[in-house]
Amino acid sequence: MSDAENEIRRLQEAIAVKVCYSKVAQTRLENRLTRPNEEMCQDNVQFGLQDECKQLAATTQALHDKLRQQQSVFHTHTRTHTHAHTRCCLPACRRDECRQLAATTQALHDKLRQQQSVFRWSAAWRSG
Repeated sequence: MSDAENEIRRLQEAIAVKVCYSKVAQTRLENRLTRPNEEMCQDNVQFGLQDECKQLAATTQALHDKLRQQQSVFHTHTRTHTHAHTRCCLPACRRDECRQLAATTQALHDKLRQQQSVFRWSAAWRSG
């Protein structure tokens, strides 16, 4: 499970980096569009900045999609593992051990939800 958690964390960090690069590109494009004493002219530099912004947006969206997929796999694996363990090993294990496993699984879910909400909050804060 730590591999899945590490992959989720790595994707979140990659998204944060791409968001920063996107903001820089958008700022450069905005500065290019609002040059003082210059008429509104479109040149190759502006087209390049526009393409860079579009590519960064597409890459960020792809990373978000991959993150959602990885989180779904993680949640499915966690639920399946807990359910299979409880069903197969119930006669062999004591009730306290089963409860402890369920509590650990719930703690992992809560931790992941908290990380997601912090990540969403920080991403919204950065973009605002």
